[in-house]
Amino acid sequence: MEHILTDCQIPRQELIWEMVQEIWEKKGGKWSRMTLGKIMAAAIKKPRLMWRGQKTRGADRLYRILITEAAHLIWTLRCECCIHNNDDPDKWQTMEEIINRLSLARIDTRLALDRIMTSRKKFGKKAIKAEIVLQTWSGVLCGERDLPENWIVGPRFLWVTA
Repeated sequence: MEHILTDCQIPRQELIWEMVQEIWEKKGGKWSRMTLGKIMAAAIKKPRLMWRGQKTRGADRLYRILITEAAHLIWTLRCECCIHNNDDPDKWQTMEEIINRLSLARIDTRLALDRIMTSRKKFGKKAIKAEIVLQTWSGVLCGERDLPENWIVGPRFLWVTA
């Protein structure tokens, strides 16, 4: 499992971790080489941040989302290549497809889900506080300066890594 998630020379996992690193560094986090231990501990680990004395609940949450979504996507892509396509290099996913699947399919879906989960009407006490969602995603949204202060309730937009 460690080989698939962190060491494999096929570029898909390396590209995904580079994208996650870019997003995490936009948030202000310090990045170090990904290991199986870090992936397994993502739900409980407090990531190292470049700032001190600030609330990090949103950053902790973003870290968990990024690591778990990236690991799951790497595993899914590997299964597609090895099981469904008999490890045929001609059928490997393109870099563009991998980028789209991480940024658009995975991360944007999590962002949309977070926005929906803030609805007290639908989820009552189980709703996520809007403040937590704002803390989680602030600093990594494309065109964030142009968004309204409380963009959670506004029209849907796409989140992009670049």
